[in-house]
Amino acid sequence: MKVKNIIIEWNTRSILNLIQFFYYKIFGKILIDFFSPIKKYNKTENYNFSKKKYNTKVLVKSISCGLCATDIKLLSLDFSFFSSIFLYSSQNKEVLKYLGHETIGKVVETGKNVKDIKKNDFVIIDAIIRDKKKIKNDRYAGFCKYFIKDEKHLVKVSGRLSPKISCLIEPISCSFAIFKKIKNFNKNSKILIVGSGIIGFALYKILQYYNVNKKNIAIYTKNNSHKEILKKEKIKNIIFNENIFEKSKKFLGTEIKKNLFNKILVSGYDYIFDCSGNNKVLNEIIYLANSNATIVLAGLNLQKISVDPVPLWHKNISILTSHGYDFKYKDLKFNTMNFIEKLLVTKKIKINEQYITEVDGGGGGWKDLFKNDKSSLILKKILKF
Repeated sequence: MKVKNIIIEWNTRSILNLIQFFYYKIFGKILIDFFSPIKKYNKTENYNFSKKKYNTKVLVKSISCGLCATDIKLLSLDFSFFSSIFLYSSQNKEVLKYLGHETIGKVVETGKNVKDIKKNDFVIIDAIIRDKKKIKNDRYAGFCKYFIKDEKHLVKVSGRLSPKISCLIEPISCSFAIFKKIKNFNKNSKILIVGSGIIGFALYKILQYYNVNKKNIAIYTKNNSHKEILKKEKIKNIIFNENIFEKSKKFLGTEIKKNLFNKILVSGYDYIFDCSGNNKVLNEIIYLANSNATIVLAGLNLQKISVDPVPLWHKNISILTSHGYDFKYKDLKFNTMNFIEKLLVTKKIKINEQYITEVDGGGGGWKDLFKNDKSSLILKKILKF
């Protein structure tokens, strides 16, 4: 099949990247068009699915894709050269990066050995790479008009959800994984969620689904639009861009113990979920934790940081990390993403589409997306929570 495709190029040596970097630092905004690490051009490829290398591959036509915080960090060069990310990843050696994993698409064609997915099925990307051999011939990702993935890296969904909500299945799966990190979860504990993006917001929804008392949950945010969402959801314990110690003191009914340079809560939170990846917050939350508390780090932090270990010793605090999600949990009848989709379809977890905004991809409208002209070089349905 001959398809006019999009290649999204991530080239760290580009001068435009530096312009984008300084623009972001000054104005705090990502440009998904001219001054951007996303460089766009058309390329015609012949996808011959009768060839052996495509036996287990699936060609997907993008419908919409979410702009993840991880994508934003890459686009804004928001990482430190002191970070160990360069040791754990080969991305610094790669010229091309294909971004977009919070996506929904429709199957166009399949290889001859693909069994569980067929033409016209709706699929989302299983963003956690489980078999590096299978990813070898995968091409492009959700920001592209078309992309190719191995069958094992796709999850078939019902198509009963709108494209906007379908794009949330993957990040909500990550939120579910944060909750599953805790063994023998105590529903009556005091909980702090740091960060109110889709991960933190969905975590709150999941805690409610598991009957955790919402009066025991506080959410800390610095984002004004997220604060408005929390207010619409009638969430009362919102700490918005305020002194987190003073607000927590009131919420928990405790005292602050301090000297010239340090302060701690006498009786803190039992569970703290950092969904922000904020460097400053990461250094504060250990002082907000109760004895025998559990802290789960879920937000991507790519800066070199240092943490005072004293509270970890004296309070016996456990720190866990959550990277993505497990594809299947022992207590689930089917895989994580289909479980999350079912919760959304049955409205056991409710998320209003109005909370999701569309990011301008530059030029043309949705109807012009598949025209082969310069005004439609990138997927227009890019969404941001």
